[in-house]
Amino acid sequence: MAKAAPSVGTRVVVRKSTEPQRLAVDICVVGSGAAGAMAALTAARLGRRTALVEAAPTLGGQAVGALLGTICGLYANGPAPLRLTRGPVDELLAALHAQGVLAPRRARNSVILQYDETAWARWIETARAAAGVVPLTGAVLREVRVRESRGRGRRLEALAPKAA
Repeated sequence: MAKAAPSVGTRVVVRKSTEPQRLAVDICVVGSGAAGAMAALTAARLGRRTALVEAAPTLGGQAVGALLGTICGLYANGPAPLRLTRGPVDELLAALHAQGVLAPRRARNSVILQYDETAWARWIETARAAAGVVPLTGAVLREVRVRESRGRGRRLEALAPKAA
């Protein structure tokens, strides 16, 4: 007689808050994929208080969630493609290369980089923490309100969906 598989359950915890949660930041980046992550890191490193909002439960967006594992668009097209994009992506590529999980491929008259999605996910968490970027995962932007504030310029308010 075959043994029954052990039961592995998932526990979902929903905390309802009666008070709105407020986060004071200079810049709020919506989406933590390749572009959003690099924008948030750049802003934080320039001294801005930065939040990174992601609908998924983890950071990385499609760069880690789609399981495609390719980076396109860093190089120009041509017989000798020139690298065009710089910034925090340099650190990402160096980290992936050091782990042996980055492979450049000559294709479509350019260079396409293949990478390991798990290594990217770990890198963004480490880089985000080091830069002081505040992560907001599982968050969906529902509405943004712009208000004029005396002497302080404009104020944006981002509202998440109401709990059902």
